[in-house]
Amino acid sequence: MNTYQILLQDSETDKVIEISEIVTRFSIETTIESQPGKCTMQVLNVDGLLLSKGSKVIIRCNDKPIFQGFVFVTTYNNSGIISVILYDSLRYLKNVAAYVLSGKTAEQIFTELCEDFNVQHRIVDNCTWEVSKRIHDNKTIYDIIRFGLDECLIFTNQWFILRDNVGTVELVNLNSLKTNYYIGDLSVLTGYTYESSIDSDTYNQIKLVRENKDTANRDVYIVKDSNNIKKWGLLQYYEPVDESMTYEQIEKKASDLLRVKNRETRKMTLNIQGVIFDLRAGNGIIVDISELKNTGFKGKQDFVISKCTHNIEENNETMQIEILNTSLELDQYS
Repeated sequence: MNTYQILLQDSETDKVIEISEIVTRFSIETTIESQPGKCTMQVLNVDGLLLSKGSKVIIRCNDKPIFQGFVFVTTYNNSGIISVILYDSLRYLKNVAAYVLSGKTAEQIFTELCEDFNVQHRIVDNCTWEVSKRIHDNKTIYDIIRFGLDECLIFTNQWFILRDNVGTVELVNLNSLKTNYYIGDLSVLTGYTYESSIDSDTYNQIKLVRENKDTANRDVYIVKDSNNIKKWGLLQYYEPVDESMTYEQIEKKASDLLRVKNRETRKMTLNIQGVIFDLRAGNGIIVDISELKNTGFKGKQDFVISKCTHNIEENNETMQIEILNTSLELDQYS
């Protein structure tokens, strides 16, 4: 079994105490979606324990830090147990603001916004994509940064994410997060579910619309896959684009969107005995399950972890991993 140390630094007094012995269980959840890392703890309600909002908690496994978060929610009940919800530093990118951004790269926007909101940050991989001019009004800081990273993915096939690394928000390319971990037949896998769908984020027609001040009309651009429309019915993606975009730019964006979205989505959840803290959302793993070979699932390839939960309770340690069909090579599943 692993050895855990949990330290609490009170936000009001800065006093640091160890609470390892009174934490009965905890889980750490990370995702590549627009949510911060989350740790849920069950803590014994002992005399003198202060869980002030904003207090910092650091969790170590075998002397290695694996999570740093801040107290956001405490729930007390008559069982003598306190439920505590901690979020990592990505939580502070949920602040809402307004920015007008032009002529800046995605990494420059990331740096500027993190500095504006006092979020410790680091660029692991350079993202030099110059983001389209955009007025971001009433948007979260995360969404403003994400806009540029989404453009980079569509136009360059390079997938960047934001993730917290024990207190530092990092900008990182998924290509840097590949691992050699194998999960599947004759491994630590204890169960799985596998779902294929055209119900979420699948589109076989892309419609982009640009306002034309000269004609006082809207210019409409459409690309489609007639074969998949025949099979699935019409599934349309619609988006207004900036009036400064040229026809060539709009045409390329439409084609790239169709390439990325004109496919079934496949989602798999893996249940694992034991915990591997080197694996979390964003890491690439190798998955192979032989009994799924007739479903269209292609094993022995790199898959990206979209969500990862580590569960620790007494003598039981488990993981639950969700992977998507989108691998490090986006065309691999189209």
